[in-house]
Amino acid sequence: MFPALQLGCSLVAAPIAALGCVRLLLRLPPPHRQFGPWRGEATTVSPSASLFRKAYIARHALFAMGAPEAIYFHASHDSSGKSLEAAHTYSIRGEDPDTRWWSLTVYKDGHLIPNELHRYSFSKTNVSRGAGGSWTIRLSHDIQPANWLPVSAREGHLALLLRCYGPSSRLLDRPEDFRFPEILQEA
Repeated sequence: MFPALQLGCSLVAAPIAALGCVRLLLRLPPPHRQFGPWRGEATTVSPSASLFRKAYIARHALFAMGAPEAIYFHASHDSSGKSLEAAHTYSIRGEDPDTRWWSLTVYKDGHLIPNELHRYSFSKTNVSRGAGGSWTIRLSHDIQPANWLPVSAREGHLALLLRCYGPSSRLLDRPEDFRFPEILQEA
């Protein structure tokens, strides 16, 4: 092959290959820490985050706030490690995280779940509590008592997002000390 032609092909192929690598990196989730069934990282959107982490967040978590304003934890499996499925009923049992405000939202296949109640989440201000301030939120297709998040279909993968706004410095620095909510599949 002629040297000039080889050079021309290389100059065209290199940027295309680089673009493909960048697109692949933007699809990969950033490294995270595991807390039982919950995944997250206090530095997800921090100023010290890597360029690729910031780009991933910009693409997949539009309008996400950074630490110390907010931190996010995601669960797609129950506490026994099984994938969350719309066909099952789950109890999420926990206590308030050490934050100014929190919310727990359920998604099916990456989207809010349409339902007649227009109920998509519970938060610090609207969850019903038991003795000692603990709460239980139920995910189910069937009507449940108190704190029910309807799952309108019986098919699909579920995911939970726990948003913690105004987290304490203790939660930011040592999230492993927080007792994350249990996610239990009911029989």
